[in-house]
Amino acid sequence: MADHGARDEVRIARSVAGLVGLLAGALGFAAVSLAIGEGWIVLRRDGPVSIVMGWFGFLFSGIAALVALRRLVFGPRFPVRLRSTGILDRRQFRSEIPWTDVTDVTITPVNWWGGAQLMLTLSAEGLRRLDWNGSYRVFGRLGLLMQIDRIHIPTIDLKTSPSRLEAEIRRFLADVTPPAPQ
Repeated sequence: MADHGARDEVRIARSVAGLVGLLAGALGFAAVSLAIGEGWIVLRRDGPVSIVMGWFGFLFSGIAALVALRRLVFGPRFPVRLRSTGILDRRQFRSEIPWTDVTDVTITPVNWWGGAQLMLTLSAEGLRRLDWNGSYRVFGRLGLLMQIDRIHIPTIDLKTSPSRLEAEIRRFLADVTPPAPQ
C-alpha cells in the first residue's frame, strides 16, 4: 500500500505477512536441508554429495531466515520510497537512484505460483554509482562483473502489487523523461 505523505513522495510499506511467509519458508527449507545434511533423509545414494548439498542448503536458507527475521524485527516501516528525484530501496541501497539513471522498468515472474518482481534497467553510469547495502555490496558487484544492467526490486515483502509499483515508477519516470523527437 502506498502512502502519499507528500505530493512528490510515495512511501511503500513493508508487508509483515510477506516477511512471515519468507521466514517460514526459509525455516522449513533449513529443516529439510539439515535433515539431508545429517543423513536423516536420503534422496539418493550419493553419500557425501547429498550431505554437502544438504549443509549448503542449510547454510543458505539459514542466512535467508536471518535476513527475513532482521527485516521483520528491525526493518524500516517504509522500505521503498519514490521521490521526484529518484527511488530509494532501503533494503538494498544506501542512497537514492536518480530517475535519470533509470532507462526502463519491467515486471518479471519469479516463481510458478504467480510471484513477481520489478526490474529496473539502469544506465552504465547509474550502475557504477549504486551504493549497495550489506551483502548486496558483494552480489551487486558480481552482477556488474557479469555485465548485468538491471536491478531487482522484490515486492513479496511490500504492501503493494508489482503492477501498482510499476505504474507509480512510470508516473515518476514520465516527469523526467523528455518526449521523443518527431
